[in-house]
Amino acid sequence: MKVLLLTLAVLVSSLVALEVGLRWLLGFGNPLIYVADEEIGYLLAPNQSTRRFGNRIVINEYSMRSPTTTPSPPPSMLRVFLLG
Repeated sequence: MKVLLLTLAVLVSSLVALEVGLRWLLGFGNPLIYVADEEIGYLLAPNQSTRRFGNRIVINEYSMRSPTTTPSPPPSMLRVFLLG
């Protein structure tokens, strides 16, 4: 009976440690949030920031994974528009 309880305690402790490790180290506990969209089905919710697999993921106000763009660029920046 003691061996069974010890085995069960080790198994539960291992699973708890694995869960905590996956959430804390790899970021599995904080997923990106999606919202419904009539045209394409779903979009990333705007203005999110999270860390997954050691990488910082930032979603801007347009639901894109890019830095925020301003309507008029600074004088030192040249913007190129590509359409394809």
